[in-house]
Amino acid sequence: MLSLSRVIVVLNAAMMLGISAPALAVLGQPAQTVGSDAQAVGSRVHTLAQGPAQTPYTVQQFTTPARIEVREYVSPDGTVFAVAWNGPHPPDLAALLGSYFTDYKSMAGQTQGSYGLHHQSLQGDRLVIQSGGHMGDMWGRAWDPQLLPSGVGEEEIK
Repeated sequence: MLSLSRVIVVLNAAMMLGISAPALAVLGQPAQTVGSDAQAVGSRVHTLAQGPAQTPYTVQQFTTPARIEVREYVSPDGTVFAVAWNGPHPPDLAALLGSYFTDYKSMAGQTQGSYGLHHQSLQGDRLVIQSGGHMGDMWGRAWDPQLLPSGVGEEEIK
């Protein structure tokens, strides 16, 4: 039987290698194509919520064929400033993070960051990523601190 620490190492390696179902929202990119991409895999984008009037943003959600719920946080200018997910396993982080994936790999390869029994938190200049859960119930969120609209706090990214 694998120890819990080995399971976490295997899951992190799988995330780094992009072994999982594809994700469609891309951090830091325009959100315009998400609707057509979701339709292509038989999913529909749903607008979940609008941010407060003083800090407007939109939260859109879709579910991948692998049953991973992806939420993208879109600023008024149409840029995805944060993404969050939950599902039976991590999404394809290379697809979800886009150009930020190299930052993630670099941070994950260093000893910085905090790791708990079921949690990982990494923070860089362009990317903050937190993930956790257990087999069959994984969650995570990632954002670019420089893209957060004024007045929007990380606690709003769920």
